[in-house]
Amino acid sequence: MGGAASTRKNSGSKYKAEEIEEQPIEPCNVKTKYQWTTADVIGSGSFATVYRAELIDQGRTTIDGTVIPRFVAIKVIDKSNLSSEDIPHLKEECEIMEQLSHPNCVRLFEHFDDETMLYLVLELAAGGELFDSIINKGHYSEIEAAHAVRQMALALAYLAEKKIVHRDVKPENLIYASNEPDAVIKLTDYGLAKNISAFDSDSPLNDACGTPGYVAPELLLEQPYGTKVDVWAMGVILYILLCGYPPFHDDTGNQSKLFRKIKNAQFEFHSPWWDNVSQAAKDLVRKLLTLDPSNRPTAAEVLLEPWVADPDAQSSADLGAHVIEGIKNVKNQRFKAAVNKLMALSIMNPNILKDLQRRNAEEIETQTTIEPKEENYDTPKNDKEISKEALDDKEINKDVGSIHRVW
Repeated sequence: MGGAASTRKNSGSKYKAEEIEEQPIEPCNVKTKYQWTTADVIGSGSFATVYRAELIDQGRTTIDGTVIPRFVAIKVIDKSNLSSEDIPHLKEECEIMEQLSHPNCVRLFEHFDDETMLYLVLELAAGGELFDSIINKGHYSEIEAAHAVRQMALALAYLAEKKIVHRDVKPENLIYASNEPDAVIKLTDYGLAKNISAFDSDSPLNDACGTPGYVAPELLLEQPYGTKVDVWAMGVILYILLCGYPPFHDDTGNQSKLFRKIKNAQFEFHSPWWDNVSQAAKDLVRKLLTLDPSNRPTAAEVLLEPWVADPDAQSSADLGAHVIEGIKNVKNQRFKAAVNKLMALSIMNPNILKDLQRRNAEEIETQTTIEPKEENYDTPKNDKEISKEALDDKEINKDVGSIHRVW
């Protein structure tokens, strides 16, 4: 649940601030169930701190009978730093996470609430982020990339079956359960997730949110959307996994140009970077990054794709050191991307900048130790001019201002 600005359109949420009935909250007893110290911090931000904690009450179970493991992650949220709009969004996130019970989704076992703090008892995933694991590999091939895609697809197929749209699928939210070679990948951070089961349509959402570079074109085009936006994001990640740079980027850092490319699904398989990638892998990228969501496969269908389901379709040849180096470069762009996002928003509205700085601090503070680099992925320049959908300044500004985390 990273911090973010509070701007959002009607998204079909069942929660509204004025509908939350105020009830007295009793002091919680979380510290009689779990123990941790200030030395156990594994992450922190402006309004929340995450601890590695140990279960005191061995044999404790969730409401559905699942045995809670000995070691967990506890996220302690200071409610005094939350706005009146944040509380219902947080409640919705908790409600969604409490529905999840899948090997590829980080689980919320239980939560404790009192007047000032909220404690989320989460599954501990200690293996590190997806990109970190790849960077540390000595040999990296399509086999490893296909394994990651299969893990993502399993998580997203499960969410789609439960009518949940994640809306922020990106490498930072894909974490290995442990450091073991066969560890599973878990999808985390459900701060933007929506349950659409109450709607008749499969595409009932219309609010713009997410992370630039991973957002789907229908979201930018202000079209109704659903779970297929998560499949698009998986396609972006797969593209990076295979070549070491993103399918949609602008070397000058111009987000309006980035959004134009996404809107047109304008990407290429550049030579020589893609020359050694199998045709089956390229075919899957094309399918995942299909402009029309109705023609884009579901996550369940991705699991049936030959490149994902058949190991013989995956090349075992090393993709090359340049791919690992490129992935490292993409990972290190986070700080610069956050700064560019803040600058774009501040031009539009200084108040948005002030609010985003306060409530997006958790994400940005973790990035300040990363040295910004020039945004150059060493890909060939595309001399083709965009001849369609030439946006005027008003539309460009609208795009730049609307695509950011909303909670």
